[in-house]
Amino acid sequence: MDNANEVISFTCNDCGSKKLIVLDKYWTTKKFERVDKKNLKVYQGRLIEEWERVGELGDDHRVTWDNRAEPGAVEEEIDDWYDIDESELHKYRKRNVYQKPITDEQTREVYILCWGCKRDIEFGWSHENRGGGIWPVESPDFNPRQKWPEPRYRESWKEKGWLMP
Repeated sequence: MDNANEVISFTCNDCGSKKLIVLDKYWTTKKFERVDKKNLKVYQGRLIEEWERVGELGDDHRVTWDNRAEPGAVEEEIDDWYDIDESELHKYRKRNVYQKPITDEQTREVYILCWGCKRDIEFGWSHENRGGGIWPVESPDFNPRQKWPEPRYRESWKEKGWLMP
């Protein structure tokens, strides 16, 4: 490359599109305690919410998010419950108490899709643990020796001899 400021952009091998979509899907868990004053019961459990956000991957390997993450499907799991006496109701002023949500990174799913044909594009990260920029393997400036694979591509990179020692 002659010009240090020259931008090397992605071009899809199948359709020729130059745009990439980033889809980030993750789940959060909130522990809760719910009081049923009518039936004199306290339920303890978890509220699991699915979140999704979409953006465009720029030539600088950074994402410009199109939307704020919004919750999708919600699942409630009751782990335990116990009876209370009517004389104990004063201890439970609030009906529902939720803890701060925790994101489950193990189930997080990140996808890079071609804008034109919606093909899934293999990619890596510039830093460990999904940190830094996103580097599609089809980009002309991709160097696997300087990247960390998206977890679902780890075996593919191992077969290709791309994993760092």
